[in-house]
Amino acid sequence: MKMRRQWTDGVRASRPRSPERAAPARGQDARATIVGYYIDEKLVHHGFARDPNGTLTTLDAPGAGEGLRPLVMGHPELRSGQGTVASRVNDRGTTIGYFIDAKNVQHGFLRDKLGTFLTIDVPGSGGTVPESINDSGDVTGTYDDPPIGVDNSRVHSYRSGAEHGFLRDADGTITVCDLPLAGNFPWEGAHPQTATNEGAVVGWYGRNRDVFIREAHVALERYPGMQQDELGIWSSPSGARVGWFKDPDGNTLSVTQF
Repeated sequence: MKMRRQWTDGVRASRPRSPERAAPARGQDARATIVGYYIDEKLVHHGFARDPNGTLTTLDAPGAGEGLRPLVMGHPELRSGQGTVASRVNDRGTTIGYFIDAKNVQHGFLRDKLGTFLTIDVPGSGGTVPESINDSGDVTGTYDDPPIGVDNSRVHSYRSGAEHGFLRDADGTITVCDLPLAGNFPWEGAHPQTATNEGAVVGWYGRNRDVFIREAHVALERYPGMQQDELGIWSSPSGARVGWFKDPDGNTLSVTQF
């Protein structure tokens, strides 16, 4: 698992509110394949995919639990089960979502069009929930801080702080996202919601759910013999940071940070 430092460059924020929470049928690709979840009589969640011909396929991630989650104190009506939730599908037939295991820990998953599951966990987190996937296979989502502790029955306890955002590139590299003023309390933090096919990321942050946009990343050129960092940036003897990139016409341009 490759990890990259957190990103904040190219992020713009604004005040509009985020969209409302999605319904159980949560994602659809260009071919009208629909993914979502259903809840059985034991309150266990199961993902599903419905193809354009109407064929339904149940999606149960390996490791998903089949029991009930702990009661939310004072809210017995919120009792729900473990299991699998399918969230989105891209035009290549790759589905993402999350599953809750027998200890009530959330794990992300990626399922390719052949039915192979891959678990997505941000290292060191207390739970990972993918939210979107673009046609290149880049995944955005959120992860929780590790829990404060576990109870005597070894069930996962409630989260201890804010949620944090992440971007998982198609090659498996995970970049974490913490924005200024996002907050560190429960229900705060950064929430990337959508990764466009051009590489931009859109989401919300903070208690007021203000919107942010992270612009598409531009790949920097690398040159043999130059001491460039992991992003392709060269630091000059004067301390200036320089990067080179190509425009759509193939011209090489540079940008310098003094």
